[in-house]
Amino acid sequence: MKLQTAIPARRDGTVIVQGLDGQRYVFTKDQDNELSCDVTDDATVVHLLAGKNFWPADERDAEAALKLLDAADDSDDDADFDDDDDSDDAGGLPQEANTPPQRIAKPGRKPRKSATPDAG
Repeated sequence: MKLQTAIPARRDGTVIVQGLDGQRYVFTKDQDNELSCDVTDDATVVHLLAGKNFWPADERDAEAALKLLDAADDSDDDADFDDDDDSDDAGGLPQEANTPPQRIAKPGRKPRKSATPDAG
């Protein structure tokens, strides 16, 4: 399934994903200027779609993607232990992964104390 991503590209214009099948998937800009890649492994597709940063490149694949996610959810129900982690982004990238770096200002120097003792 051809997927697109919202992850910002590296300096070389790509996003690289290590698939669950051990294959490297390289997302590059397509004819619509979107980062996309054909992901051939269904387990990797499910994993990426569950992370909320990937979606089908073709709207016609949306139904197939939902079926893959539903099938994965059904198979996980048997082995799922209730660990009270109901977060929507479990398994996705950390939230700060989409945050641009910021320059941290260095703290200013403290004023020097006078070298001459107070007369008085």
